[in-house]
Amino acid sequence: MELNQPQTVEMIRKDAKIPIEIGAGFYARLQQMLAFQVKDKTEEEIKALQDAINNEKVEADSWHYHYDTLLSLCRALDDKARELNLTVSVPIDQLINQIEGQAN
Repeated sequence: MELNQPQTVEMIRKDAKIPIEIGAGFYARLQQMLAFQVKDKTEEEIKALQDAINNEKVEADSWHYHYDTLLSLCRALDDKARELNLTVSVPIDQLINQIEGQAN
């Protein structure tokens, strides 16, 4: 064994696109994380977030950056689910009732 062998760590290549399967339960947890990140934010802070994302001016190391990361993942999952016909249309009032039921 060579004594001066450098230590290494396995990393994902920067150009990699990784096909994975994610269950609906995990997707729901991602959505809950998004809601959690803005629950204590003011209307002005949320508006600033929306503007930063829409104008692609999200600064690294800010809560905007981390929110945008989760949002991008959720959007990619939404697109793939739609492509695979894994989506359903649910009346908004029914969805609100389900969310309120989970909160109790």
